[in-house]
This record gives sequence, C-alpha cells and structure tokens, in this order.
Amino acid sequence: MSNLIHCGWVNGRSNSPMPLAPREAGELARRILDSDKVAVTKHARKRMKERNLTLTDVENTIRCGAVREKPESTAQGMFKYRFETNRMAAIVMFRSEDEMLIWTAFRFEGRDVA
Repeated sequence: MSNLIHCGWVNGRSNSPMPLAPREAGELARRILDSDKVAVTKHARKRMKERNLTLTDVENTIRCGAVREKPESTAQGMFKYRFETNRMAAIVMFRSEDEMLIWTAFRFEGRDVA
C-alpha cells in the first residue's frame, strides 16, 4: 500500500509519523487481522482477563467497529487508535504496515444499547 508513507513508515522503520485517517486505520487493521500478525500486550491480556473478554471479542470489535476519536500519540512516536462498537472498545497501535499491537480493550458500562 503506497499510501502508508504518510502514516510514518519508510522501509519498515518509523520516521516522522502522521496519524492515519479513521477509514485508513480500519482498513489496515482488518488487513492485518486477516494476515494474523497481531500481538497482544501483557497489559491487554491482564485487562481482558479482568474484564472477561476474549481475543475473539477484541478482534470482532476491531472488525466491526469504527475509529471515532482522533488518535492519541505516544512518547515513542506511534499512535493509538480506538475502535468502538456500541458495547466495546479496543485500542491498537500499528508497529508497521504489517503488524498491529492490541494495547487494551474494555466494555462500555451503563451504555444503552439498542
């Protein structure tokens, strides 16, 4: 995908990164899920266990959810993207155009769901 240069990768290394547009983040995340190059942080595993969430729950949130907020930049020069459905959110970062890191996930408590 030639348009990934503006999200901060040149030859697989991060340079002056710029965030992806929500639609681009969704397309990239779904492509990476299909390729199975997804890592889960220890923090995410701990929180998923505490919150009774499975990896399938998180993957479905990413596949069916939307990025509705501006990505948050990290001290490492990466961006965190929050994928949301009516019931859950998953926060991910892209390590490269081929790898995604699941940072955390949670359910929305007390949110009315139609």
